[in-house]
Formats: sequence, structure tokens, C-alpha cells
Amino acid sequence: MDPATLEALNRASSLELFHLSRVIERLMSDPSRIVQIRLHLNLGQRVRFVDGKAPGAALQLRSGTVVAMKDTQLTVQDDATRATWTLPYA
Repeated sequence: MDPATLEALNRASSLELFHLSRVIERLMSDPSRIVQIRLHLNLGQRVRFVDGKAPGAALQLRSGTVVAMKDTQLTVQDDATRATWTLPYA
């Protein structure tokens, strides 16, 4: 993330951050955005995805295969661990 953006977010109040999270959530769940992303995905397709649960501040990229596609989420099987991840279309 851009350092200036991160600095601005660190200065934001909790209420401002909550409002921003709601706006981002609404944008991420916009059906037209999801349709555009789904046009580029297929079952069995190899993809890279972000592990937001990895320890530390850095987000970790992982590789996997699309095993299911639902209305608002897809399921990816991690190549390394064989675990499945339910992820938003992004």
C-alpha cells in the first residue's frame, strides 16, 4: 500500500475507518464488479490469491486452483497445503 495512504488511514478516527470499511464492502459486493471478475475465471483455473491471515504485516501471495464458484465467492484449493479457501471475487 502507498505509504501516504497508510499514513492517512492511521490518522483517521475509528468512525471514519468504519465508514470507509462499509464503502469498500459495498463496492466489493457490487454485482457488476463481480460479473466482470467472473468473466475471467473458470473451474480448474490456476490463480494466485492473498493470504490475509498470514502472520506479520505483509500480505502473502499463494497459488491454488478454483474448485467452486458461487454468486459472491469462489473456493480455491491451496497448492501447498491442499486446504480450501473461500474468497470474495477480487
